[in-house]
Amino acid sequence: MSLALSTHVPAVLLSNTPIPSAQIATLVKGMAETKPPLRRIHNQTVGNIFWALPSLATDSQPITEAMKSFAEGVLPGFEGALKTITANTLNSPAGPLEGYVAVSILKGRLQNYGSSKLDNAIMANQTLQGLGMTIGAKPNFFLLDKLYKKISTKEEGVWFVHALESFLKVYEQRIVKDESVR
Repeated sequence: MSLALSTHVPAVLLSNTPIPSAQIATLVKGMAETKPPLRRIHNQTVGNIFWALPSLATDSQPITEAMKSFAEGVLPGFEGALKTITANTLNSPAGPLEGYVAVSILKGRLQNYGSSKLDNAIMANQTLQGLGMTIGAKPNFFLLDKLYKKISTKEEGVWFVHALESFLKVYEQRIVKDESVR
């Protein structure tokens, strides 16, 4: 099912056909599932959908209204994933995957969608704004060595690399100037 959704939903969104809100709500509910394997697969599926879509509008592949609507619809799922990984960083039942997917998509793919709802939510999210920094005595989950050293699956590794790529693109100037981040 995940492979089918990851393949077909991007094609539907690129054709500017909206996904019904009931189906989006089902995906968001799955992203917050209490059973870790189900939560992982839903987060990964939604991440794969965005990873298959263009991150920048071009003449041949514009960001469609359906893509924006879908992104705005699944935003609560990503926000929930960030809350979950931040609240229980080292012992999150689903592991770090959901946090890495959220960072990859919110800081990477959705940065240029031209949606004020998305932009405002990303700017207001404390976890996303503190990526790569230590807040008080508690380091942010994103670059916590105790967490990324526990990566145990190929999928976690792939999403960690996607998250790193997104982080480096967004914070390139801060990394160059700030010794503590390097």
